[in-house]
Amino acid sequence: MTAPLRTDDAGRILTREQRRALEAQEREQAAIDADPAVAQARQDNDQAQAALAELEQRIISGDTKVTATQTGKAREDARHAELRLEAARKKVADERETRRQQERADSEQRAHRALTDTYGDGTLTELRDAAVTALATYLTAVSGYNAALDTARRDLQRHDFPSEAMNGIFRHAGDVNDVAGRGHDGETILVGNDALWLGGHWHARKNPRRLYDQLIAHADRQAGGQVAQLVEAENIAENIRR
Repeated sequence: MTAPLRTDDAGRILTREQRRALEAQEREQAAIDADPAVAQARQDNDQAQAALAELEQRIISGDTKVTATQTGKAREDARHAELRLEAARKKVADERETRRQQERADSEQRAHRALTDTYGDGTLTELRDAAVTALATYLTAVSGYNAALDTARRDLQRHDFPSEAMNGIFRHAGDVNDVAGRGHDGETILVGNDALWLGGHWHARKNPRRLYDQLIAHADRQAGGQVAQLVEAENIAENIRR
């Protein structure tokens, strides 16, 4: 259901920014009026204004017993109560503004501590560089491992060790023994199309792209699913920017 349009005193339709500002003022005023001190001052003022109105109405109705002193005192009391209400509202408003400014300053300090001290550019850069170095070292080792595996496969094939096209499916040890060759010390050896059975288990080529995805997945699990949360947050931010 569409909210009704709001207008100013001259009947002009308010813009969205003007409407938000007015609503914020109304919320602030409601919070001030809800303060116990303001509520008490408002009750006292209502009673004083009602007492003055009653005396004035009695005079208008012809009651000659009401004296000028009584009406003067009632008028002074009403004015005093009105001022006390205004003072109570101002005191609460000032306290709320002071508290708001302090909370704003505290928020700024927390942001500085978090983004400058704990998670500053230097800290994140250092962590990123360490992660890049570790990943580069790992991928370099993987590349060396793949190269060593290819060399070993070619070398063993030249020495007539059995070659078996595995089609990406690794056999169990029992299957290997049926077709494998034997090393000089009786070790079971079988050369696959992309792998090598040696030392009692398969040595398979490692796919860098798959390894990268696995590394991210493992790191994400250790971080409690932070990658998924970051991706989701970025998608939301992107949708907002659109």
